Amino acid sequence: AVMSWRDCRSSASDVYAQKIDHAGIIYWGQNGIAVALSTETHAPSGIASDMDGGAIIAWYDSRNTDYDIYATRIKPLPSPALLQNYFVSLLETYVKLEWRLVESGVDVRFFVMREESQSGRFSQLDSPDIKTSGLAFEMVDTGVSPGKDYRYRVDVRDENGRRTLFATETISTPDVTLALYQNSPNPFNPSTTIRYYVPDAGVVTLDVYDVLGRRIRRLAGGFHAGGFYVVEWGGRDDLGCAVSSGIYLCVFNTGKDTVTRKMNLIR
Repeated sequence: AVMSWRDCRSSASDVYAQKIDHAGIIYWGQNGIAVALSTETHAPSGIASDMDGGAIIAWYDSRNTDYDIYATRIKPLPSPALLQNYFVSLLETYVKLEWRLVESGVDVRFFVMREESQSGRFSQLDSPDIKTSGLAFEMVDTGVSPGKDYRYRVDVRDENGRRTLFATETISTPDVTLALYQNSPNPFNPSTTIRYYVPDAGVVTLDVYDVLGRRIRRLAGGFHAGGFYVVEWGGRDDLGCAVSSGIYLCVFNTGKDTVTRKMNLIR
């Protein structure tokens, strides 16, 4: 929403405006922005959206002795950190956001919002892991689900307040059935991360075998609700002993289907 009001913080009666979102975050500085400043008397009389994130504000103005009506368009303030470009892409079933700035102010902070299935409502992600390299930034959203549409908005905040840096187009995650993803890193030493997806609730097992078909380690087993899971293997067997370098097989089994991936351990 954009609002305007009569403000007497100075000796005159001026008109100020502020933009605020559904979460109560203000966009146009801590104290709003001035719409009409002079030694004459002002009083806001009307406001309408400009359909582009700003507003058209009208007010009574006594600068010519009689009360006349003036109006102005308040455009969204430019970002304190200038955006050079941004990209949104899929990493298997994850969504990756990347953006680069032309320049950046001091103590700039980013907020990432996600809209699901064209609901029209953005929810702020809690503690997103934003990696920084100079003026380049990236974040991977691992909280998405298969077969859904998502849209993202990144806000930036500094001493001038908070405002939108960019908003993405819709990106669709693919439908996923049973999946065992390649471990990472691979080759690895001393440990590697394994991700798998269970489409429906049921009993599953995730085991490590050597090339002779001997089971080395059970990483997961038992009832699983549908969803994504992540485990780590540190190159040890069920007794806790370190295994030797070589090729190992990660076998994911649901009782009906089996998926296998090769893993290369280098000591």
